[in-house]
Amino acid sequence: MESCIDALKALAEPSRLRVFWLLAHIDERICVAEAMEVLGVSHYNASRHLSILKQAKLVKAQKEGKWVFYTLNREGGIFIEHMLTAIRDIPPDGFVQDIQRCRKLLSLRLAGCSSG
Repeated sequence: MESCIDALKALAEPSRLRVFWLLAHIDERICVAEAMEVLGVSHYNASRHLSILKQAKLVKAQKEGKWVFYTLNREGGIFIEHMLTAIRDIPPDGFVQDIQRCRKLLSLRLAGCSSG
C-alpha cells in the first residue's frame, strides 16, 4: 500500500506529472538536462523531480558515463501499469509545447550521437 501512496504523491506535483506524461508519450529515455529544458526548471529541480519519480518506482534510471537516462518503469507491477494507462489518457492540450521541445531535444541528441 505504501508504494501506491508514494506513486500517487509523486504524480500530485505538476512538474512530475508533466515529465511522467511526457515519458509515457514519447516512449524514449531522457536525461536531466532534457527534462530541465522541457520543464523550464533548474538542473537541481529537474534532478529532484526525476529522483522522486524513481523512488516511487514510476521510472528507472540507467547511468551511461556521466549521463543518467530515465525511462518508464515497465516492471513496476499492475498498479504502476494502471497509473501509466490513466496518465496516457490525459488530453495532450496542456502538454503540446512540452512534447515539441522534447522531440527537438531528442533529435539533437540522437543526431549528435550518430555524427560522433
